[in-house]
Amino acid sequence: MIKSRDDLKKTLELEKSVYFQKGEFSQKIVHSKNATIYKFQYYLRHEEYYLNSGKGLLNKIMLLYYKRKKNKLGQKLGFDIPANCFGPGLRIHHVAPVTVNGDARIGKNCRIFGNICIGVAPSGVPNIGDDCTLGYGSIIVGGINIADGCTIGAGSIVTKSVDVPESVVMGNPAKVKI
Repeated sequence: MIKSRDDLKKTLELEKSVYFQKGEFSQKIVHSKNATIYKFQYYLRHEEYYLNSGKGLLNKIMLLYYKRKKNKLGQKLGFDIPANCFGPGLRIHHVAPVTVNGDARIGKNCRIFGNICIGVAPSGVPNIGDDCTLGYGSIIVGGINIADGCTIGAGSIVTKSVDVPESVVMGNPAKVKI
């Protein structure tokens, strides 16, 4: 959760390095996919900062500004990602639908390959650990926990907790393969 300017700066530097190698400024000029996705995350992280950092009038205005910018770009990209769900280092690889419940918590350095749903069930919402990879089209629902370093295979539907770190989970219903 971003609470200070220093947290914001560190998170943005980390995520910028995830999307751009040194000397790739030209991607921003030509509006590459990576530049557009990074811009969404830039707005998302600023929304988090202003949501968590203070209560003044200017703070509220800036929160509304960045939330609107994020939502507007998110509609074009198909991203529905509320503030304070992802830790630093988020990497979205494809412009494809990404839907995340606002109560879900996902750790740092998460990689998403698109068409993802992290949603609620009567049992609650998922908690996903650090360094996890979510394959294209995967669905994770319910009050479950996914351990650190897990890989969720493409098209998998995960409805049960994965307690073993660095597991590979695949299938419908998803089962631990490694």
